[in-house]
Amino acid sequence: MSNRKNKTKKKIKKKEEILGFGDIPENEKSIWRIDNFGKRKVIDADTYLIRSYIDNKGLATDFKKNTKKFKLASTEFKRRLYLQIKLSPSSKRLFLRKIKKNYSLDKIKKKIDTMSIEKIQKMYLILLKNQKLKKSRKK
Repeated sequence: MSNRKNKTKKKIKKKEEILGFGDIPENEKSIWRIDNFGKRKVIDADTYLIRSYIDNKGLATDFKKNTKKFKLASTEFKRRLYLQIKLSPSSKRLFLRKIKKNYSLDKIKKKIDTMSIEKIQKMYLILLKNQKLKKSRKK
């Protein structure tokens, strides 16, 4: 038996930066930047990628549970469902009809937090499908 060392070196993976996201820290505190159009809220790269993934009909359940991407995607679905209910009266009526109870907006937010992610995804997609847009009055 010889005492030879293994000469293969481990390669250190470099974290790739996406253009424009290099100096943005990953934390809960919101960062505001000033650009040509005024002040705007800045999000980190992972949140941006998850939002674009969900825009392209991706689901939070596509990721493994208890990973960072799964948590970001589930919070994004909760945020979108709450905004849909808040801004569209027809979506709010349909949501209340589905859960078979009457809630105010504050209690709806708590109800969304307790729902499973599968129910949230299904509810969000149903509300988007059945959303009634305002008709223009011009003829």
